[in-house]
Amino acid sequence: MRRLLPLLLATALAAADQYTVGEVQAFATARGLAEDREWLTLLHVERAWYGFRRSLVDDPAFFLAAEGRRDPQAELDASIAGLLAAPIADAKHMVERFPARAEFLIRRLGLDRTRLPVPRSQEFEDAYAGLGPRSAALCFPTAYMNTPASMFGHTLLLIRSRVKTGMASQAINYAALTGDDGGVAFALKGVLGGYPGHFSLMPYWQKLNEYSDLDQRDVWEYELALSPEDLRRLLLHVWEMRGIRSDYWFFDENCAYYLLYLLDAARPELALHEQAPPWVIPLDTVRIMREAGLVTGVSWRPSLATKVKARAARLPPARAERARRIALGELPPSAAVDGDVAASADELDLAADYLQALRNRSKVDQAAFQPRFVPLLQERARLGVPAQEAISAPVDVPPDQGHGSLRLGFGGGYHGGLRYVEAAIRPAYHDLLDPAAGYTAGAQIDFCSLVGRWYEDGQTPVLERFDAIGLRSFAARDGFFHQPSWKVDTGLVRELVGNERNDEYHAFVDFGVGASWALGGAGLVYALIDADLRVIDADPSLAIGLGPEVGAILRWDRLAIQPGARWGSYVGGLHEDNWRLGLRGSFTVHRDLAVGFEAARWRSWDVLGDSLGIRINAYF
Repeated sequence: MRRLLPLLLATALAAADQYTVGEVQAFATARGLAEDREWLTLLHVERAWYGFRRSLVDDPAFFLAAEGRRDPQAELDASIAGLLAAPIADAKHMVERFPARAEFLIRRLGLDRTRLPVPRSQEFEDAYAGLGPRSAALCFPTAYMNTPASMFGHTLLLIRSRVKTGMASQAINYAALTGDDGGVAFALKGVLGGYPGHFSLMPYWQKLNEYSDLDQRDVWEYELALSPEDLRRLLLHVWEMRGIRSDYWFFDENCAYYLLYLLDAARPELALHEQAPPWVIPLDTVRIMREAGLVTGVSWRPSLATKVKARAARLPPARAERARRIALGELPPSAAVDGDVAASADELDLAADYLQALRNRSKVDQAAFQPRFVPLLQERARLGVPAQEAISAPVDVPPDQGHGSLRLGFGGGYHGGLRYVEAAIRPAYHDLLDPAAGYTAGAQIDFCSLVGRWYEDGQTPVLERFDAIGLRSFAARDGFFHQPSWKVDTGLVRELVGNERNDEYHAFVDFGVGASWALGGAGLVYALIDADLRVIDADPSLAIGLGPEVGAILRWDRLAIQPGARWGSYVGGLHEDNWRLGLRGSFTVHRDLAVGFEAARWRSWDVLGDSLGIRINAYF
């Protein structure tokens, strides 16, 4: 009988002169459409770990039923009622507001479109015809450490038009509206879902200008295997998400997660959002799509900064320096021209790229830019040789081919006179000594890293260290760019204190700023001034330390090492001069397997000691 009922209802609908709401709702219920994967995807419904089911969308305007956010059946019934309702003057019909839902109901219920009060959304059809979509790509602008919201990179969708020009292609972007917030307010509201998130559709060249030229971020484009029907379903869903608000949570309900719902709307059988981990970073989205077989090709767009560095590295130092001075207006463009036409052309191309980079970073205003740029182009045109590509291929593998963002570690060693074994977990995402392929050189983001140890004199394991967040941005200075290098650490650490060697837990916030310099192709050296705030078990309970830190990050094939030294003078609850001299390192066995090691001599809170350890790290 259960199989016969839908057939009987379908026959009755086909024979009826007109559809009635009750009959169509009964047919939809008999077919179980309220629990259909595609319907749940269109509503952005997920099942939480405690069994409670709800839509991720927080905007009441997204639902036709009062309980639609938590009741897919109620929203299905309300949508059917809206589909069959007569249009009302000066009000958008359900088909115009939610064309993806309307298409789903018409297709799955076998309804005759010509018998509906509003057969289709003409506004959508006109926009769709104007765009003329032919293909789609997932775009991944790489990490930008100087903006907290962009530290993990970003993901957006590119819809390529049949009009084969970048000007006609559109970008589908989901982002938080953060206003002018920064610092602590930005971090707290971002982690706690305090910002509204919205989808937007804009010309792709505008986003490229923002990411590649203004933020100096390389952009990777992953071509997606979507059919014309898939593209239409995706855009139908984007259309009904316009102006709809969802609370933006930086670690899960973010750009990376919401794009999975868009692709599931295009091809519901993929169920990509169900494969996402509890915390979702942009690289996870790329990996999930590749593993699902959606990626058919990869291309790369270098930023202006990458182009400038590549052109400068190809030229003799004297020519590179002269190009810099031409861009700054200290020399005329004719200074680059000599008997070597090809080298002169490269020099002028470098000057042009660098001048544009300066303008995009507001280092040169438009009034000064134009009088320099036009003569430079004129001099370049006189040489009559084609421009050489600044850089022809990525220097590393695509980001999604790097190590997994979850790291588990197990090891042992010697610390302060005692042997130990340890286990460690880091949910995300990369540190300076992890396998480098696919990640931004000199950048580190460690999130919620935990290290537990069992010492030979103890009966129970102890929490050795908790890093809530550990950031590093060591951008090497050169003749063209002079970004500061910096670090931020905050968390909880177990330390030995005093002659009796009592162990105490200290909460800390550690900030450092300075500069880094490249060492050819071997790595970089850095120097920072650190400020360290400690909450300690003393009276007063605050200790503030200040002092220098120097070190290097060196890589040779699979081996990476980080020698370093740090000294800090503390005042407050404890008056001490602490220092540490040591070496950290890692040997990459495989993309997702490495062996880490460290050795150090240190003085901390009147305790002098040594540390020696080794750990096997696996990435997932």
